Amino acid sequence: MLIPTYHYVFNKSKIGDLGGIKPVWQDQFKIQLKWIIRHYEVLEPNEFLININNKNFIENNSNKCLITFDDGTIDQFQIAAKILEDLNLKAIFFVLSDVLKNKKVPLTHLLHIAMCNYESNYLIELILANITPDYDYNESEIYYKSGIYAYEKDISRRLLKYLINYELVNYYDQLTSILLDSLKMNEKSLCEKWFGNEENIIKARDNGHIIGNHGKSHKSYETLTNIEIKNEIIDSNKYLEDLLNEKISAFSHPQGGDNGDKNQFVREILADLNYKACFNINSTDNSSIIKPLDIPRYDAMLLSEKKV
Repeated sequence: MLIPTYHYVFNKSKIGDLGGIKPVWQDQFKIQLKWIIRHYEVLEPNEFLININNKNFIENNSNKCLITFDDGTIDQFQIAAKILEDLNLKAIFFVLSDVLKNKKVPLTHLLHIAMCNYESNYLIELILANITPDYDYNESEIYYKSGIYAYEKDISRRLLKYLINYELVNYYDQLTSILLDSLKMNEKSLCEKWFGNEENIIKARDNGHIIGNHGKSHKSYETLTNIEIKNEIIDSNKYLEDLLNEKISAFSHPQGGDNGDKNQFVREILADLNYKACFNINSTDNSSIIKPLDIPRYDAMLLSEKKV
């Protein structure tokens, strides 16, 4: 079974510099979906969730595909959802409650936006000059720690991502302010420009898509305590269930989870909430899904490797 996950889907002709992110372009998205249709039977998300504990259903679906999206960015609803509907396809959209409820831009995405406007070296210098109290920056040490971003061939991008997402986690609010100031935009306006809203979520649900829980703030588990992780999941679950007036039963780990003890802790919380499915990103196909609360997905950016 192929389960791709998408993040940004943009119309190339209407977008400026996107050096800070790696979108799937609208035309490529259409090509990928048509390739998927030719090679797989695309499952309805409801059908998948209803049958996820049916061993025969899962093991007999090696030629099936489930389409998913993470983060709930505005392009997913304005561009990707329309293309899906033209092809009569449905997907699961995993969304963030802090974005929808409080108009808070996750720091990870704020960094993506900042990197579309400034060079990474400049942003590193800007952050180090404005962090209080002073932070003892050791580039060699950070480079060693930043192996998680080894796919980044630009070293300054790799260092910047690790600084923001892991090394300086205790400076979350300061980093948010620094990056917002650099963009000269208030957070609410930036959120409304880059992310979907409650109306988009409700419309997607009404059009037959599934809305899933992606947590509250998109913070990495590795930077949170177990109590904070539990609150991230439960707060977001309650908000989405109140908004949609229905049970939420699918979750995807923000930033992929930690692939260890905290992922297991999350699975226990989700089991208590009677969730049916939990997804990560391991870039593997699923010929047989054994653990409904530990389902690998395939990063859509890698579909080109399948000669799409």
